[in-house]
Amino acid sequence: MANRGMSSAMLAEIAKSDVQQFILVEMEFEGDTLRMTSADHDIEFDSDTYMRTAGLLNISEIVETGPPDIESVTLQLDGVDIESEERPLYRVLNQNFLERPINIYIAFENKDTGALIVDPVLFFGGRMDQPIITENIDQGTASVSMKAFGKLSDFGTKPGIHTNDTEQQERYPGDLFFEYVTDVPVNIDWGRA
Repeated sequence: MANRGMSSAMLAEIAKSDVQQFILVEMEFEGDTLRMTSADHDIEFDSDTYMRTAGLLNISEIVETGPPDIESVTLQLDGVDIESEERPLYRVLNQNFLERPINIYIAFENKDTGALIVDPVLFFGGRMDQPIITENIDQGTASVSMKAFGKLSDFGTKPGIHTNDTEQQERYPGDLFFEYVTDVPVNIDWGRA
């Protein structure tokens, strides 16, 4: 990862042998932000608490390549009780997380004092995509695996036209074609026989 984004204070501290590395994950949902850490205890950072996941949080490698390739990472939260509202997996399963922001930080703490070393580094910033949920009904556990794509992934997309009255009025003032589209109870597959 090189030294990009690391402050001189952090570089000095991690050069010492008494530091421990861990991950901080911040997942933003509508009305809720879930913060988790791979550390064995809760972590306070930037006035927020990152909840420990007891070893159940796994993050794949991020392969850094030159433009125009897109960075991606896979985050997996395993085998926790899906009935416990305090558990991170329960909160993730009850959210709409497609296209929601995610940030992953690398942080360090002093092994002796447990103090967070200044300036955790933003390792990955992007949006969540492709959730895969696996449940074990007999054990009452589940796992969620999701891919997240970097912020540069939007460069290849083209802006589209939405089928709603507001955008129709912007293009064709007075046209009433989409006026009652919200009252239609089914999805219409355009262009299919």
